Amino acid sequence: MSRIVLLLAFGVAIAIFLATSATLPATVATHFAVGGRANGFMTRIGYQVFYFALMTLMVAVTYGSLTWLPSRFPHLLNLPHRDYWLEPRRRQATLATLRAFGVAMALSMLTLLVAIHLLVVDAHERTPPTLHEPTMLTTLSIFVALLVALLVALYLRFRKPG
Repeated sequence: MSRIVLLLAFGVAIAIFLATSATLPATVATHFAVGGRANGFMTRIGYQVFYFALMTLMVAVTYGSLTWLPSRFPHLLNLPHRDYWLEPRRRQATLATLRAFGVAMALSMLTLLVAIHLLVVDAHERTPPTLHEPTMLTTLSIFVALLVALLVALYLRFRKPG
C-alpha cells in the first residue's frame, strides 16, 4: 500500500513538474545568490532533464536504501541493537517500520524538490528572475523539522530493547 502511495505521489509530482516547467523561458535561472538574484542558468530542456533525473534518483535512492537494501543485505543495516531487531520473530516488523520510514522520507524529499521547482517557476515571474528567499528558507526549515521528527521517531522505535 505504501509503495502505491509513493508511486501516485511521484506521478503527481512529475505531472506538476512537466506542466509548470513548460512555462519557463528558454534560459532558466537555476541558481540564486544571497538576495535571491539569479547567478546560474541552464537551457529549459537541460533543466527539465536534470530536474526530472534528480527527482527520480533522489526518490529511488531514499526509498531503496531504506527498504530494499535492509531486506536484501541486513548485515549492512546500521541500526541500534541490529541483531535484536532482526531476530526472526522481530524481523518482519522491523522491515515494515523501515519501509514506512522509507516512504515517509521519499515523500518528504519529493515534496521538497517540487517546492523548490515551484520557487524557480515563481522566480521567473519577476524580471530579472529573483528567488523569494523567505519562502525558500521556510520550505527548507519545514523539511529539516520533518526530517528531525522522522529520525527521532525512528530512534525511539529502535531504542534499547527491554
